[in-house]
Amino acid sequence: LQPHKGSSERWWELRHNRLVRQYRRVDTPDTTLAATDGREDWCLHMTDLHAGDVERNDEGEVVYATDMIPDVVDYITEQGVSLAAKHGSEYDTAHLLWGGDFVTNEGIYEGQFEDLDAWLDEQHETLIDPLIRQIKTFAESDRFETVQVVCQVGNHGQHRASGTSRQANADLILYKTIRNTIAHLQSHGDVLDNVAFRIGSAKPYRNFQLR
Repeated sequence: LQPHKGSSERWWELRHNRLVRQYRRVDTPDTTLAATDGREDWCLHMTDLHAGDVERNDEGEVVYATDMIPDVVDYITEQGVSLAAKHGSEYDTAHLLWGGDFVTNEGIYEGQFEDLDAWLDEQHETLIDPLIRQIKTFAESDRFETVQVVCQVGNHGQHRASGTSRQANADLILYKTIRNTIAHLQSHGDVLDNVAFRIGSAKPYRNFQLR
C-alpha cells in the first residue's frame, strides 16, 4: 500500500521543528580550521547514497539495497583515510563534503514506492550511525587537526506536497540530526571538539571556506 502523503509530510514537519528546538539549546559545532604553511587539506566528497532504493541487475539479483549502505559509507570512510595516508602529505583540515540525495524519499516520482525497500524514517535511521562514524574516524585520526562537515541538500530530499516550504527537505533534517548529536557530544562528552558544521538552507548550493 502506498503511504498517505499527508501523514508523512506532517511527521517530517514535526521532526524538523523538534530538531530546531534541540539545536537552539546547544552551540553550533564549530572550530577554527587549522591552516599551516607547507601543509595541505583533504577533501572527501560523498553524494547520492539514495537510502531506500533497491537496484537489481539484468538477472534480477539485488546489487544495491538500503541494508548495504552502512557498509558502503564505512568503505568510503576507510578509503578516504587510507588514500590520505598513501599520499603521505601532512594535513591540517579534512573537509567532508556531503552532496545530498542521501535519502531517496517516497514521492519523488509516480509509483516510486514500488522501487523502495525502506520508508523515509528507515532511510533516515540507516544513515545516522555510519555518518557519525565517518566524522569520528576523521576527527580522531592523528592525520587531521580539524574536520569541517559541509552539507548540501539534494532534490530527492524535497517534500513536494502543496503547502510545504523549501526547508521541508529530508536531507536537511538528516544533517541537522547529526549536527545536533555532535553538538551534544561536544557539550556533554568533551569529545569531537575539532569538528565544524556548515549547513545552509535548502538551496542548490552551499558556500564554504576552503584554503
